[in-house]
Amino acid sequence: MGVSDEKILALDEYATSPLYEEKERVALEYAERMTKTDQDVDDELFSRLRLFFDEDALVELTAAIAWENS
Repeated sequence: MGVSDEKILALDEYATSPLYEEKERVALEYAERMTKTDQDVDDELFSRLRLFFDEDALVELTAAIAWENS
């Protein structure tokens, strides 16, 4: 799907890896927080998400993460 093996291998370090753009980092942080029960999705995270995603895209992203989590 166009993602390099190097980038996939760096997924655990997405927050600091230079291979990931800020848009990817915030989406992955959102996915992580939605997945782990001890973490919250707060207003600050939503503010950062809205820098990159409009409302329709946020709904789609949320649905995709929820689908994968189910």
